Amino acid sequence: MKKILIVADEPGWIFDRHAHEIQKRLTEYDIQVAYRRQNIYELSKQFDLVYVMDPIPLRQYPPKEKTILGLRCQFLYEEHPEGPGGLYYNGFPGRCVSIRDKCCIFHVVNVNQFESFRPVVKDKPLVLAQHGVDTSIFCHNFNKVYNGDDVRVSLSGRATANKGFGEVKRVCDDMGLKVIAATYRRRLSKEEMPSFYQKANVHVCFSASEGLNNVIMEAGAIGLAPIATRTGAAEEMIKDGFSGLLIDRKEDSLRNALETMKDPEARKAMAEQFCLTIHTSWSWDVRIKDFRDMFELYFVEVS
Repeated sequence: MKKILIVADEPGWIFDRHAHEIQKRLTEYDIQVAYRRQNIYELSKQFDLVYVMDPIPLRQYPPKEKTILGLRCQFLYEEHPEGPGGLYYNGFPGRCVSIRDKCCIFHVVNVNQFESFRPVVKDKPLVLAQHGVDTSIFCHNFNKVYNGDDVRVSLSGRATANKGFGEVKRVCDDMGLKVIAATYRRRLSKEEMPSFYQKANVHVCFSASEGLNNVIMEAGAIGLAPIATRTGAAEEMIKDGFSGLLIDRKEDSLRNALETMKDPEARKAMAEQFCLTIHTSWSWDVRIKDFRDMFELYFVEVS
């Protein structure tokens, strides 16, 4: 049995969840999970393949010829003065390593990323591998989701300026709408998150940059209607006006979307369509094929 080491950033946060979802589903491999503060180079000697989930700084990277490297965010190349090419060849000092010299397969998590890096990555396979949501935990129950006439908004993730929590709260306060938040500092376990989302009926993602919109998938799988900026894979997931609302990152746009969500019938219809989309196309049971194919690519064609 081939042995794969998956390297996440830290225990208990989203990369770690992804790693264990892959481990649970790809039982044809012996998969173990490690974290960036460990000596990954030494650990890698025991494995046939190392999958580093993001270009995080490590004490020492494993050999390039046995490493797959993922990119799960967009801001690293959107903020890079030389764009995707600069990130790929040179990294981002103090934030991430160069990608070209650290792996034999590079993968991204949304179509915009794939199109941005396709002209750059000429020396190795570029793979679109998209993670999913655990629909055995994040399962829809519209009777449990708050279904009163008023809009109740959920926010979740790291409460950084990039995520726009402050702007969302300001708009909601002006409109007299209730907001609940689950943040990194007050993080909930995966098993606790469904009960959190059920206290709301609309989820807002007001981010300037995303990768694959984990929180939208979680909230949508539970049965909340989404409002999202056009970042990450939001436009791949949401059909504007049908299964949610896509907005500009402006407070007026958010205010107008929240006014639309005040209509209980419109909100319910969008929530039901988005929930169906997530469960049929974005569950881990569906998306795991991307990672199986990527690992097979390594073992059959690259190694």
